[in-house]
This record gives sequence, structure tokens and C-alpha cells, in this order.
Amino acid sequence: MRLEGFGWFAAAAWCLIAVCCGCSGDQGAGRKEVVVYTSVDQVFAEPILKKFEEQSGIRVLAVYDVEANKTTGLANRLLAEAPRPKADVFWNGEFVQTLRLKEKDVLTPYRSPVSEGFPAQLVDPEGYWTGLTPRIRVFISSSDFKETEIPLDGLIEVDLPKDQMAISSPLFGTGSFQAAAMYSILGTADAGRHYQEIIDSGIRIEAGNSVVRDLVVAGTITLGLVDNDDACGAVRRGEDVRVFLPRETMLIPSTVAKVKGGPNPDSGDTLIDYLLGPQAETDLLNAGWSQVALHPGSPKPFLDLPEPSLIDIKIEDIAENLEAAHNDLRPRLTK
Repeated sequence: MRLEGFGWFAAAAWCLIAVCCGCSGDQGAGRKEVVVYTSVDQVFAEPILKKFEEQSGIRVLAVYDVEANKTTGLANRLLAEAPRPKADVFWNGEFVQTLRLKEKDVLTPYRSPVSEGFPAQLVDPEGYWTGLTPRIRVFISSSDFKETEIPLDGLIEVDLPKDQMAISSPLFGTGSFQAAAMYSILGTADAGRHYQEIIDSGIRIEAGNSVVRDLVVAGTITLGLVDNDDACGAVRRGEDVRVFLPRETMLIPSTVAKVKGGPNPDSGDTLIDYLLGPQAETDLLNAGWSQVALHPGSPKPFLDLPEPSLIDIKIEDIAENLEAAHNDLRPRLTK
């Protein structure tokens, strides 16, 4: 799946990266290395980092997050280490904590040649971060559910018993990003009323997207809203489910950024180039992590879905409304 209107970077950029992989300039005796902190699920990130290590000759020291931390743990670690940084690269499965680290002066600009031609909303104009092949929000249902056009925020209107539908908590993960987007678009009052209606209706609110998916797979519920990588896991296992797009969906880009003062800056640049490049994108698409290709010649995503219609919102607007959404939703969900 590719998004219409996206420009493509020049093929020569990747040739430059191939050269860089062989001649990156960190000084010092012994084998070059790079330290990356990543909140991308280890099952997706580790094979890509191993392939980079094999192709570049640069040893990768990776620190993965714990699911319960929802990326915040790694971001806090980077903040605590800022006086004496240990990491070179932050590869984030989302974007809010990346923007937070930029504001806290933990990151330093690096404009990868690979990002030439990337969509503007995936490239920080100041060069502090770049988005790579995004995930999207999708519906997953039992196979006997008749696929219909449902808005991203439209479960309340679906003709099903409300306890047969579920969303992930709007306080965590991508559920919280969707909530922040709704608060940005609708305003606090209307968005608050929307979520209160969901709460009062009896639609299930679960701890995470994987829980929603597993409830559908088990036949406990009929319809849920998840990310494409969660749905992909069910389809790859041969589960009897249906996956389809909302009327309009939202992009959830991963982001990659260079840590200010990291010990291996040149190797960090080389890793960033690789993560943004076509080989890593191919691996992410084939693994089912991502659903949107940015490079020409990339394979079709694992999920066979049509071109998505996207909600028109900037990721900066989502980040700016995240705290307001949390502050409004937390008391509603903890009564």
C-alpha cells in the first residue's frame, strides 16, 4: 500500500548509504559499534538490526523496551542519561516520546539522504527526527461479520450488541494517539462526550490492541479496533477473522532520531540511513509491522487492503493534545 501524492527519493541516495556502510568514520581501535534504544517490538526490530550488523560490519548493541512501559521507560532513560549519553539512536515505535525528547534537548539534528522525497509530515523540518514506514488503524472482526464502512470513531453506531465490540484503552499506546487526534479535531468538550458515550454504552475498553485482537480470535467479541500489526499476527496464524479499513484511518509512523552526544555518531548516522532505507522497509512490510510503503519497488504489505483514506491531522497536533486528552479521560475511566 502506498499513499498517493508522496514523492519518491532519488535512487542515488541509497547508493550513498551503501558506501557509508563500508566507510563510516567513527574513530577508535577495534570493531565499530552503535547503541540503539528501540520501542519497536523486538520480534520485528531484532532481525532488521541483525541484518544491518551483517551488512555494515558495525556491531549493534540494542536495548528494547518492556511492553508495560509503553515507550515511556526508554524515553525517561534517555532523559536521565542526557548528561552522559550512552545511546546513539532512538528508534521509536511511535512519535509522541520522540517529540518530547526533542523538546528536552536530548536529540540532535541529522538529515538522512534517504528522507529526500518522503512526505512532509514524516520529516521534522528541523531535522531532529524522521518517520519511517507507518502503521495504520484497522478493524478486525469475526469472519461472519458483514464488512461495512465504519468511521474510525463510529463503533457506537454499529448494529451489534455493544459488549460485542472493543477498543484499546485511550490512555495507552495507539489508543491514546487516536484519542488525542479526536480531541484535536473535535475539541475537548465534544471529544469528551464521544468517549463518555462509548463508556456508557458498554463497548469494551481493553488494556491493549493485542487483547482486543485475541478477544475477536477467541469468538468472545465480534468486532474490534486495532493496529495493522496486531491484525497481521492473527491472519499470519491462519485465524478465521476479517480485517478491513475504517472509512478514514490514521497513520502511526515509527520515528528514528539521533541522540545528542552519543558515543558513536558516525555509526549512528549509518544505522539511521539503513532504518529509513528500502531494505528495512521491505522487512517491516513482509513482517506485518507496517502497512504503508514509502519506497518505489517495495513489496505489497502482508495484509491485502486497499489504499487508505487518511484523517488530515499533523502528528504535532496529536502530540500537543495528548496530555489534555489524558486529563479529561482518566477520571472518566477510573470512576
